[in-house]
Amino acid sequence: YFGHPLAGWIYDRFGPRKSCLAAAFIMFVSFASIHLGLYSAPIWMMDLGFLGVGFGSGLGYISGLGSTSSAFASTPHLGRAVAMVSTGYGLSSTVVGLTYHYTGIAYFFLLWAFLVAIVNIVGAYVFAQGSSQDNVMVEDSPGDFAEANKDCESRRLLDETLPSGDAKGSCEWNSWKRIDFWLLFVSFACITGCGLMIINNVSTMVQSLGGDDSFSGTLVVGLSICNVLGRIIMGSLADHPK
Repeated sequence: YFGHPLAGWIYDRFGPRKSCLAAAFIMFVSFASIHLGLYSAPIWMMDLGFLGVGFGSGLGYISGLGSTSSAFASTPHLGRAVAMVSTGYGLSSTVVGLTYHYTGIAYFFLLWAFLVAIVNIVGAYVFAQGSSQDNVMVEDSPGDFAEANKDCESRRLLDETLPSGDAKGSCEWNSWKRIDFWLLFVSFACITGCGLMIINNVSTMVQSLGGDDSFSGTLVVGLSICNVLGRIIMGSLADHPK
C-alpha cells in the first residue's frame, strides 16, 4: 500500500527499464533474505524480506501496466492490452501454489528469487527495445522520462483552453484534481479489496466447513481462472464503442 505511490514516482521519473532492473534487484534480495531467515539468519531479515517483496512486486507490476498503457493509449485495443497484462496478476496465485507444491518450503523462496529477477530483467530488455520506437519511452538520461511527463502536462493545460467540443488532450487524466481520478481510485480499491479478502481467507473458510488443504488449493485455482477470464472479458468490453 505504501510502496505503490513510491513505485509510481520511480516509474514516472526513470521509466520502465530502470524500474524493472530495480524490481529485479529488490525482489532477488528480498526473497533470498526470506530463504535465509528460514534457517540461519535472524527473524528481522525475513521481516524486511517480506516488505521488500511487497515493494518490488508493486514496482514490477506498475512498470508492466504503465508501459502497456502508454504503448496502446492511442489504439482501440487499450482495454484488451491492459487486461492481458493484468491476467498475470490473476494467474499468480495458481503459479505460486503449484511451485510451492513441488518445491516445498525448502526451495520455494530461493526459486522465486531467481524466477522474479530473471522475468524483470527480461522485461527491462523488452522495454528498452520498445523505447527506441516510442518517444514517450526514451531513456537516454534519467530526466528524459520525467520531461515527457512535463510535456504531457503542458499539452493537457493547452487543451483546457480550447473551446468546448474540441479534441481533448491525451493527458487529460494526468490530474489529481479530477473527480474521475478519485472515483476510479475508490472503485478500484473496493473491487480489489473484496477479491483479496476472499483469496487471503480461502483456507480459513474451508477449514471452518471441515475441508482440507487440497480443497483450498482447488478453490484458489478456480478463483484464479475466473479472475483471469473476468479481466479479459471486461477489457474487451472497455474497448467496445458503446
